[in-house]
Amino acid sequence: MQNAKRQQSGDNSATLSVVTNNVEAPNSRQQVTGRLPAGSSYTTTETDTKTVGIQSSFGLEAGFFDLFTASASLTVSTDYSVSSATGITILIQCKDGQQGVLYWSPLFDRFQGNFNPSGDAYDVYIPMSESAGSYDALLSPRAATDIPTDLQYHVLALTRNAASGPARALLEAEHEHAHSITLVEGNLNDIESIRRIFEDARDSGKIWGVFTVLAYPGLGASADNEEQQGRRMAEIALEFHVEAYVYSTAIQAGLGEDKSLDLSHKAKYRVEQYCRELGSKGLNWVILRPGFFMENFEGLLGAVASTMFDKCLPPDTTIPVIASADVGSVAAAVFRNHTRFTRKTLSLTSGAMTMGEIKEDYAKAMEKPMPSVPGAAVKALANINSGARDILKESLLNHELRASGEYPDFDEEVALARSAARLQTYYEWKLQTKKEATGLGRWNKVSIVKLLTGRS
Repeated sequence: MQNAKRQQSGDNSATLSVVTNNVEAPNSRQQVTGRLPAGSSYTTTETDTKTVGIQSSFGLEAGFFDLFTASASLTVSTDYSVSSATGITILIQCKDGQQGVLYWSPLFDRFQGNFNPSGDAYDVYIPMSESAGSYDALLSPRAATDIPTDLQYHVLALTRNAASGPARALLEAEHEHAHSITLVEGNLNDIESIRRIFEDARDSGKIWGVFTVLAYPGLGASADNEEQQGRRMAEIALEFHVEAYVYSTAIQAGLGEDKSLDLSHKAKYRVEQYCRELGSKGLNWVILRPGFFMENFEGLLGAVASTMFDKCLPPDTTIPVIASADVGSVAAAVFRNHTRFTRKTLSLTSGAMTMGEIKEDYAKAMEKPMPSVPGAAVKALANINSGARDILKESLLNHELRASGEYPDFDEEVALARSAARLQTYYEWKLQTKKEATGLGRWNKVSIVKLLTGRS
């Protein structure tokens, strides 16, 4: 579905208009296998099982979902799902020399109507319990650049110091997969050290894919180094014929470099454009544009950020939010099926929310109000810190761009990201962080001291 909307808080009923049975939902088809030769057959097993749940044009908050189910005379919960069948044999009917990829297409009942009194439309797809959908073998051109979905990856994790605390912490956190991770030393400011990593990898084949996410320099800080690093990595990927190059940037304030105020966002936009230029020379780029990280609302700095958005922006301003871990989930999905995403842009957000909605979900998940600081203090802070002002202005510009329809591709980019991986809502993410009691520290290089001195 496209960008899920939050319904009006005053709605107290719903009206069902149309019911359509035995239909496919947008982006619901799921890949089951890699390429299979023509004339072969494949029998699905337990390891091939795929699951699909309810898809909706609105957030599945209990109150609004209850209004919908009442209008449709249904008894179904928001976590209802259906799984694909096993033991099904499918013949790969392609011509000699061609290959097919097996997909599972679940079937749904579609419900369309409106909430009252706002009149907002709803569109809901519920998986059919009496049908596990169908399997289809779709023709796929032979491509040496593709990899099977069940291929085991070996990850080269770049660090300047393999003996450092963060490097060791990575291996400890991923101890179950440590055998598939090798720490390699290099410095993005020393391009020859990066080139040596690619040359050394030739002994065991080559580096197949690269995921590039660059450190944020800080609010108001120069991003010249970030831009140079982004350009160099793209050039190296092209030089060594990397098959899948995934670059993580940010949802932009507007369509064009001149719309960005934050220096890092300007640099990201220029690197995006450079990747596209290199595409004409053979670079298989994919651009991921994450929204505002949910982690930015954590801790003392999070209280400052949430209060600043709450007090310094119009109350109807919506912020596209994303959990940082979900960027990795989407990147992994892109690597698994990279030909589908090659030379495309994905905007990553589980939904665009107002600060009022964010505070409401925080309180529901944590059973207490969202921390805040005095409004007068954050307004004074915004006056003395240009970086903070730029973030506020960009947030408003982005909201206006989406609301006005001047960014017609945004919903499509969001839908593409959601088709790759499920993205956590803010409420779901808060419930998870509550269980984990995550300590994030100064993960985004912003500190109270720098904010107060106007430096970052």
